[in-house]
Amino acid sequence: MTPIPRLPPFASGMRIGLLGGSFNPPHEGHALITRLALRRLALDRVWWLVTPGNPLKSLTGLAALNARIEAARGLDVGPRVVVTDIEAQIGSHFTYDTLLWLKRRAPGVQFVWIMGADNLRQFHLWRHWRLIAELTPIVVVDRPGSTLKAISSPAGAALARWRIPERDASRFATMPPPALLFLHGPRSGLSSTALRRVNASQHSDAAQAEISSGGVPAHTNKTPSTRGEIRRTPMNPSVLIVGAGPVGLTLACELIRYRVPVRIVDKAPQRTDKSKALVLWSRTLELLDRGDTGAAPFVEAGFKVDGVDIVAADRRVVGHVKMESVPSPYNYALMLPQSDTERLLEERLQRLGVSVERSTEATALKIGAGGVEATLRRADGREETAHADWLAGCDGAHSIVRHTLGAPFTGETMLSDWVLADTHMSGYPFPDTEVAVYWARDGVLPIFPIAPGRYRIIANVPPSGGDHPRDPTLEEIAAIVEQRGPKDVKLFDPIWLSGFRINARKVESYRSGRAFLSGDAAHVHSPAGGEGMNTGMQDAFNLAWKLALAIHGTCGEALLDTYSPERSGVGEEVLKNTSRLTAIGTLHNPVAEELRNLVGRVALGFAPVQHAVVDNMSQVSVGYPKSPMNGRGHGSFRPGPGQRMAPIASAPPFGAGHEPRFTLLASSSPAVAGVLSSFPKLLNAALGPPPDENGVWLIRPDGYVAATAPAADLSSISDVLSRMSA
Repeated sequence: MTPIPRLPPFASGMRIGLLGGSFNPPHEGHALITRLALRRLALDRVWWLVTPGNPLKSLTGLAALNARIEAARGLDVGPRVVVTDIEAQIGSHFTYDTLLWLKRRAPGVQFVWIMGADNLRQFHLWRHWRLIAELTPIVVVDRPGSTLKAISSPAGAALARWRIPERDASRFATMPPPALLFLHGPRSGLSSTALRRVNASQHSDAAQAEISSGGVPAHTNKTPSTRGEIRRTPMNPSVLIVGAGPVGLTLACELIRYRVPVRIVDKAPQRTDKSKALVLWSRTLELLDRGDTGAAPFVEAGFKVDGVDIVAADRRVVGHVKMESVPSPYNYALMLPQSDTERLLEERLQRLGVSVERSTEATALKIGAGGVEATLRRADGREETAHADWLAGCDGAHSIVRHTLGAPFTGETMLSDWVLADTHMSGYPFPDTEVAVYWARDGVLPIFPIAPGRYRIIANVPPSGGDHPRDPTLEEIAAIVEQRGPKDVKLFDPIWLSGFRINARKVESYRSGRAFLSGDAAHVHSPAGGEGMNTGMQDAFNLAWKLALAIHGTCGEALLDTYSPERSGVGEEVLKNTSRLTAIGTLHNPVAEELRNLVGRVALGFAPVQHAVVDNMSQVSVGYPKSPMNGRGHGSFRPGPGQRMAPIASAPPFGAGHEPRFTLLASSSPAVAGVLSSFPKLLNAALGPPPDENGVWLIRPDGYVAATAPAADLSSISDVLSRMSA
């Protein structure tokens, strides 16, 4: 039977400082920091958290835990200082996990994390360091030679905006985090590292003799490492994400924003340097706007395209659509190479305190009712058995997560080959802010502006018969453009040339117990419409807030069970639409081609048709009309359940902040106040303006309507919230 962890004595309302470290060995510098914190911060206690080992340091020379604890107690700092091995008891090697556990077990205690200035210099390397800063105030004690460097360190600079004047030290423990205080007082140059060096020099001969004989020095608890050894991590992240492309990075950013610990691994040694997926649509930008720094970095890095021209074989324009009518703050297509999308997402993730573990491949997975076990292999052959509560497969079309689940990837591979070129070109006959799609007799030729003078060109070509289509030459691409597309253009300085085949495949269910599939791991389809990456990222947005509410205990299985039907339904529609667009663009029957051109010319002449086309293209029309989450709708209130609610100007985006909350769009009333008080953990306290003052809208954290109701009867609103929180 697992022993119950023993906390030192405490009482609700106490102010307790936490000084964590290996204490290898403990010394008077620790005592000096502690006395200063007790006096200046008006603390009731300081707990010395003696760690089993520091993940940022080698275990070589680390004394046994019991020996370090006894040595720390031997310093006799005073009755208000407690030395504890609580981290070893709960199996934690990471400060964030320890703090989370302590705050749950001692909710009435006001904890303060104490560190030396040298620790702040390395704080950005700590796991989930930004989340640590959001859990508890941090006090940094001055140390010779380290304070100025600590202030200018990545973490010091990031936390500077929350720095509290030292004159407020006595009430610092009561301040809500994030809060940072620099404390000055008597200084000590002592460090455990320096003392270990002295100790090592005194005992090096004996230690070397023992190592040479194949033994392990008595003062270390580290076993000799061997290539391919299996080691176990002592504390589990809530979610293990396999795959660090746009989908995995999006999911990681969202979960961390919602204070869910994650670990994200990818077998590739670095991000892609290819443009690959090229466009961010309006709906994806709206959802990105909810996160750290909003959508602005993406918009600044991209190139706006606001129209599409459809050109027949005789090079006459048969259709033209403009995106200015899209009901979104982002009424354009943002051309941004996937390499830049991944870069910006990874930078966002790093600002949140998490790094991608690259050159780390998930080679085996065990998924059970209580969690997930993964074998992770590094590039040098070392292996690790990692554990997590949940698993997210964002690892592409050849997903090991999908294979482990045994989920059929049903569909087909198109017989034709396709070629792609990212290249510079002069002589483009349309504005650089418009896409041109050429419907030629022998195939389709879309041309996408990436930036002024740079374009993505795609074309279907006859099947080669090989296992993989070969990459084209620039001369071959130029010949296709000459035959199907604009005349008198010149292609030069190609950036990327590639051949590919189109697969249209999808799994039936996106969830199996504690494992989820997102992005290309769940669905792949034609690049027509540029919807693949956007659909995958929106899978991640949908999953993140639901998983966060479940992990935090606010909601349960009923909410998680909505992920697969919602996103599988969207994936099915994307599969049909992209296959339909591909078929329309690759017609070879002259009669069918003429009919297609006639219908396109006539239909796109009507404003309602144009609006429907661009709303579908920009994905603002994506919704969940058949979601099991949906409540009742009132016939006259629009948008209705499952439909997107457009962002409200001058208001924060739905789902912004660190907690996924539903929002009521309603006028203030006793009935509305009653619903707010009944579901304080699910609802934002602030109301939004309703589209109709006679109605009430319940908006999900991803901006979709969950239910509508007349102001006099909010039972449909309460019903949804009750079902989701059950």
